[in-house]
Amino acid sequence: CLTAFVAIALAFLLYVLIQYYFHSKIKTLETSISATQQETLELSSYVSQADHLLNQFSKVNASLNEISQIYESRFAGSHLFEELAKATVPGTEITLLVYHNQKLKIRGMSETNEAIRQFLDRLQVSGYFSNENILKLQMNTTSEFLRQSTKQKIIFEVTYDCHFKLASNEDLKNE
Repeated sequence: CLTAFVAIALAFLLYVLIQYYFHSKIKTLETSISATQQETLELSSYVSQADHLLNQFSKVNASLNEISQIYESRFAGSHLFEELAKATVPGTEITLLVYHNQKLKIRGMSETNEAIRQFLDRLQVSGYFSNENILKLQMNTTSEFLRQSTKQKIIFEVTYDCHFKLASNEDLKNE
């Protein structure tokens, strides 16, 4: 009977130990699950912030693309004038600029053929102009002009293909 009592006591003790062991494991798992849920909650706010930032980044990128397109189309004219200013040599005057279908017609006056040639060469080198076509090159012999200036000037007229597109009146109306 003592042996049966000891066996029952040992079985009960084993049962309590197993219960304690599993109870401790369950508590550890519950703590881990709770911590994981808390981290998931914290991370979800970061994911929300990241999504918001990505959305903002996309909007900024779209705006930058729009600005880039405006810059490329609107400021071609300023590049044109900048290149003309760089190419102009002393004694040379530009009197007329006409832009149509990516062709630029330039009319001007200069004191020497050399100054005209230097001006035209500089335009070619700029990279904005090609296919030079000299339309007119003549001495100005009108008496009115001679009364205004003591130096005679050479009138020149030239066309170029332009390597950029300026907005036309039609383009500006459509905007």
